[in-house]
Amino acid sequence: MVLKKIISIISIILSILTIACQADDAATTGVESDLHETTDPAISNSTGTTQSFENAVSLDDDFMTDDERSSAGKGATTLVKKLPDAENAFFTRSGRLFITGGNAVYEITGEDSSVRIFYDSTGIFGGMAQSGKWLYVVYATMKDSMSAVDLNSFIATGDFSSLTDIFLKKTVIRADLSLAAEDMVFEEVCVLGDVFLPNGMAADSDGNIYITDGPFLPKGQIIRLVITDPVKPVVKQEPWLTYKDGAYSPNGIVIRDNVVYFTDFVMASAKSAQVKKVPIVNGRPGTVETIYSAAGLFDDLDAGIYRNTPVLVVADYAGNSIILVSPSGGTGMKIYSSMLSSPSSVHFGTGVLFDTNELIITEKGLLYDYYSTLGNRVDLMTLPE
Repeated sequence: MVLKKIISIISIILSILTIACQADDAATTGVESDLHETTDPAISNSTGTTQSFENAVSLDDDFMTDDERSSAGKGATTLVKKLPDAENAFFTRSGRLFITGGNAVYEITGEDSSVRIFYDSTGIFGGMAQSGKWLYVVYATMKDSMSAVDLNSFIATGDFSSLTDIFLKKTVIRADLSLAAEDMVFEEVCVLGDVFLPNGMAADSDGNIYITDGPFLPKGQIIRLVITDPVKPVVKQEPWLTYKDGAYSPNGIVIRDNVVYFTDFVMASAKSAQVKKVPIVNGRPGTVETIYSAAGLFDDLDAGIYRNTPVLVVADYAGNSIILVSPSGGTGMKIYSSMLSSPSSVHFGTGVLFDTNELIITEKGLLYDYYSTLGNRVDLMTLPE
């Protein structure tokens, strides 16, 4: 736990050291078996038809009234009372709900009911994604020994991507979703290179994996993993979107209709918390567009259909709230709740356990604190129908 706190401190120190560099760069720039399935349960409406995010419209004041937002916030309840350092949530295509905590992976099986699948007391678990029948997870673990480091060289070059290699092994692991939680065993897929702190994860319709890298690090990136053999995985890692293209400190990520939506932290901006989108064009990124920004810090996000309208929901980590944003941009609709303490992810419900107007929210609370009542749980917020 001490080393994990060191990671957090290093991230903050590095962000302070590189403010000038950031400003310069900103100025210049169930049984899962189907390998590829483009229809996500969270983006289908009640009639079973799929809504396109391409033609999304801005959310006006009539979309959700102040009273409705207030009611949703006040009505939030606790789904899982104790889940240490709750980080990310993910629904599989069959509706199974998995959660990563600070040092474990869980499957949520009901109200206050969970199965711990994998535990590592020195591990750091991040985002999840499904490709084929596999659940992929970002996983970093502490090395047995640490090598010496010359901080001056990192500061001189402004490239801190390999700094955490001194004490962290950063990997991607996977487990077979055709198995029950009690029988799932994770295996290492690959070791990630040239990344600082990989976190968010999403898969495109071709089964490629995208991972965000760089919380609080102005020279962040999104990398892509191309898996050429899903049985005995052969993985090619490649940079997909860099800080030069507009990915400064990407965090949460979701992909819908061949468009990547991600949260970013732009230190040089007064509205540092940003939601951005970038289309996938023949496997490569198109032009990055900022669709919403505010002061603070955003974490994970999700895309779904609510009131027959494409909507993004964003975990406002610093603001202890959830924000609804149109994929086309415009004004965000903020839902406050006294229940929330540093929400780290939010996802539309699906499957047999949850309705599509229910939001599943992980609460991290204080960084790397596993025991207090601030966060360390999973909440449920119901949006008015």
